[in-house]
Amino acid sequence: METGQGQGERQKLNKMLEELIKEEQEQNSELQRSNKNWEEEVKQLKKVVADKDKELSMAIKRQRMRTVGYVDDLNQLSSTKAELEASKEYAPLKAERGQELDEVQESHQEKLSDMEENFRTAISGEQLYCWQEISNEENFRKQLPEQERKINEELRLKEEQVRQQLSVNEESFKQKLSEELMKFKQELAEQDEAIRRQLLHKDQMLQKMLSEVCQQWEGRAQQWSERQKQMEEMLEQKEKAREEEEETYKQETQRLQQELRKLQDDSAEEKKKQHKVLEKLRKEAEDHRRELKEVVLIRSELQRSATNYDEVVNQLRKGLANKDVELITAIAKYQMKTFAYSNTVDQLQSTRAELDEASREYTALKEEHLKLLEELQESHQRQLFDMEDKFKKEIYEEHEKGLQKKSSIEKYFRKQLLEEERKFSQELRLKEEQIKLELLMNEESQEDVD
Repeated sequence: METGQGQGERQKLNKMLEELIKEEQEQNSELQRSNKNWEEEVKQLKKVVADKDKELSMAIKRQRMRTVGYVDDLNQLSSTKAELEASKEYAPLKAERGQELDEVQESHQEKLSDMEENFRTAISGEQLYCWQEISNEENFRKQLPEQERKINEELRLKEEQVRQQLSVNEESFKQKLSEELMKFKQELAEQDEAIRRQLLHKDQMLQKMLSEVCQQWEGRAQQWSERQKQMEEMLEQKEKAREEEEETYKQETQRLQQELRKLQDDSAEEKKKQHKVLEKLRKEAEDHRRELKEVVLIRSELQRSATNYDEVVNQLRKGLANKDVELITAIAKYQMKTFAYSNTVDQLQSTRAELDEASREYTALKEEHLKLLEELQESHQRQLFDMEDKFKKEIYEEHEKGLQKKSSIEKYFRKQLLEEERKFSQELRLKEEQIKLELLMNEESQEDVD
């Protein structure tokens, strides 16, 4: 029974440990879910950064497409200039040529002004887009520390909640463990006292029973000894009487033999007397034999009573031996119970050691978990800082590249425009000189004709 109760207490303690381990596993799962949430937030930030990179690449592609459009416009301008030159070569008259030149120049000036305005508007749009991108980048940079602060605040709150929960669980576990140990000690003490009382009561009852049985058997032994003494006295008296009768019989037989010897020579009457005497002697011998049989029967009864007495004594001895065996078994049971009690105490000590080991493992796991949380937090912060620095560098590099490209494109277009204007002005000046020379030559030829 005691070992069963000890096993029940041990099962209770094992159940408590399993419940605490389940609570720790649930807390670890919550922390893992929080870590997953943080990882998802970091992934979202990475996605935002990737989206910003895509937007920058799209802006660069748009800028390249616009530069390609500007090159196409310049090619169209050169083709129109070539057409204009061809049209100039085939103009027959000065007025038509002049008008055409004026129209072409005006259209060219209009186109140039339109292209310049379009170019300026495109540059201003690109600048606005770049400034918007820069402002978005600045807003994103401003939002990053706020989000990082929120994440750090959530981490700190969750860590505080976890630490408080761990401390509360540890205190409740220690309190429950102390209460269970106190209850177990009280139950063991009560069981020990009850077992001792039961053993003392059984010992007293057995001693009383032994004393009563001993008194009963002592009384019976005294009665049997008194009866045996009486029977022995009767046997002695009968033996003495028998011996006396035997002696008298011997004396009578001797006397009768002497008388017979004397009367052998007598007559038939004497023979009859002798016959009567012999019959008398036979009767006396038969009586003596009957008495001997009675004595033998008395001896057999005494022997039976002695055997019965021996059997009773043996039964008493067996009863005493059984009582001794019962006492020995009771002592052995008490020793077994004390041994079981010592085993339960050893088991309790071993369970205490296991609980201490479990608590040490729990504290080690808690410290390791806190270290992992700190390392994860540090790694997340490092990743965020690295991503922020990388993003800043990429944005700055892209911004610098965009500005450089814009400045180079502006310089290139300005150079081309200046070169085209210079070429166009030279061509116009040459054409005007040619037209003037042709006009002079025509006037001279007309004067010569006149």
